[in-house]
Amino acid sequence: MFLLIAFIGLYIFFAKVDKLDSELEIPQISLLNQFGELKSFSDYKGKILLVDFWFQACKPCLEEMKFFPELLKKYDSELAIMSISTDSKEETEYILENKPKPWNFLLSDNKSWTFYNDNKKENSLVKELKIAEYPTYLLFDKNGELISTPMSGIAGVENELSGIIGLDLTFKTDKNKMIAEKFPFLVIPYTVMVFLILLIQLLILGIKKLFPNKNTNANTI
Repeated sequence: MFLLIAFIGLYIFFAKVDKLDSELEIPQISLLNQFGELKSFSDYKGKILLVDFWFQACKPCLEEMKFFPELLKKYDSELAIMSISTDSKEETEYILENKPKPWNFLLSDNKSWTFYNDNKKENSLVKELKIAEYPTYLLFDKNGELISTPMSGIAGVENELSGIIGLDLTFKTDKNKMIAEKFPFLVIPYTVMVFLILLIQLLILGIKKLFPNKNTNANTI
């Protein structure tokens, strides 16, 4: 029983290591998507929302985005994705309409995957959130609460919704990159968890040997 309680406690702790500061203010700035709709983060309450900050020349952005169609298929109506580009509106419209390689995987007609542009000037989410690295991901729960900033869009969402046993799409990504960049962030916490549980057990055994139960000894005599 002790092991089970310890495991659950440590899982909860490590599963939430990427949680943002609860005091961080999330601006509710509305941006225009490819359907001509003004949307902000709060418009997606009732769904898990993955916000993806990217730009066309960003190679890591491209590699992650390739799996977004499968991610949407896996979680169906539970998930929505907002992809916010720092490119011009014209550049984004071009790749959405023409889908040139390597952008031919994009889904421009899916209401669950919407595209926006942020000019970093007026009403800028990039500026307000101080986005400096790409891709940057924000993950919101169904109540519209920011719950994490996953190191990987795919791995972060899968771990949040299904735990480590649900990382099937994550394992489909480039294996070398997975081992070098993603897998350690997901596996190391669980390894540490097991190590700590074993350490606690050894400490308990050591304490029992140093301080044997007096009542037991008395009964034996």
